Amino acid sequence: MNHKNTIAKDINKQCTSVMYNPIEEWIGFDYNDIWEEYDGTLKLGLYHVKTDDTTLFIKTDVYSSATIKKAKEHTIKHTIIRQLIPKYTEAKNVFKLFIDEILEFSKNDSQIYKLMMNMMSEMLAKTKCSKGKYKINSNLDQIFAFVRKYPDMKPIINNIPDTEHYLYGAEKDMVQTENNLGMYIQIIDQSNIKLYDMIKDMSGTLIARKEDCAMVHYDDVEIIMKNMPILEDSTEWERNRSCIVPNIKHVQEIYSKDYDLNIKDWKDYDIQDSDEWEKIM
Repeated sequence: MNHKNTIAKDINKQCTSVMYNPIEEWIGFDYNDIWEEYDGTLKLGLYHVKTDDTTLFIKTDVYSSATIKKAKEHTIKHTIIRQLIPKYTEAKNVFKLFIDEILEFSKNDSQIYKLMMNMMSEMLAKTKCSKGKYKINSNLDQIFAFVRKYPDMKPIINNIPDTEHYLYGAEKDMVQTENNLGMYIQIIDQSNIKLYDMIKDMSGTLIARKEDCAMVHYDDVEIIMKNMPILEDSTEWERNRSCIVPNIKHVQEIYSKDYDLNIKDWKDYDIQDSDEWEKIM
């Protein structure tokens, strides 16, 4: 491929810029929020969308309202099937307050704040946690007797360095019914909107894209010259800059994702005490 006619651009601090200056308020869900049939009115929330589009969407999947608005603006064909509307929201500046503190603490050193920003966004995707019972003992017979009491839980036995004692227990993975996955989807969606807009500005023929980077080929070098003011490099957040044209070693196949979002029947458990919580896990 002629690299003189091919350019690659990436977006500066893509996810961080979304958290700092989001398109819409942040959504939060609790135990009582449920999926329901789309009522025809687009509101702040998550939506199960059927589509074959791969320019803005990634085929059929769950998307936030920001992506739906963008699709309508650009007349991208899609069909909304279900909606999940939150009962409460967080202000748009909820992460900005934390980011300002992090930038001040790190003295704007990207080697420091980048890790903290990434950790903050990734934690929003957490939907499971581990819970269990743990003890310390040096008697192996007692340790194994304890573990056998919980056959449905994962045994944990770790020697405490430089001692004859063990930290041991039994734990079980639990699904968090209240989580921040909706916020994480918003970050992914709004990051993808930035990428979509950048690709539109670049014109040409899209060859590859991934997260915050896009590679475009031009049949005519004059097109690049015409777009130079738009393609001007910047170090500012959410703006873009030129990068080395990468060698494509892997092509990802995109599949539609269908989910069973129907409400399941409730199960009644004969539980008389909170200590019996394990029965429902």
